[in-house]
Amino acid sequence: MARISRKPTTRNVETAIVNHLKKKGALKGCAIVAKGDSSEAPPSLPCIIVHCPSAPRHADIIGFYARDAEVSVTLYADSEQTPEAKCETYAGNMEHCLDWVDGLKTQFNKPGGGRDYRKIRGVYLHEIIDFSTEYDTEGTNWQRTVNMTLVVQEIDE
Repeated sequence: MARISRKPTTRNVETAIVNHLKKKGALKGCAIVAKGDSSEAPPSLPCIIVHCPSAPRHADIIGFYARDAEVSVTLYADSEQTPEAKCETYAGNMEHCLDWVDGLKTQFNKPGGGRDYRKIRGVYLHEIIDFSTEYDTEGTNWQRTVNMTLVVQEIDE
């Protein structure tokens, strides 16, 4: 059977997370961009950059080829453009949205019925096995980062 040409797993993961944040994140006024996109971050802040630098094979599961997709999602804001309360609201909404496994699964996994609105196909999300947050401030620049590892599987759809 010939394998269908598709985008790399890392790119599909970025696309699914960007779409999830746009739909469910309550992040109006904050641009959300995949690092693998050809588009660049907007010149004005706040913005969120989603980056999946690698998705190595998961060694613990026998019988199917799962991958550990390492994802970093960073909110960038400038205190001269965004009040601290707004930045904290964005950061809280981003963190809550990314820690919601069932919500993320709607962007990865085929629905049981009804219309399929996913932007990607061929990647199944099993679970989140690692989730952490980081916080950094340098001058007027604020960064809030969520690092997570998703167990995903490439599937034929």
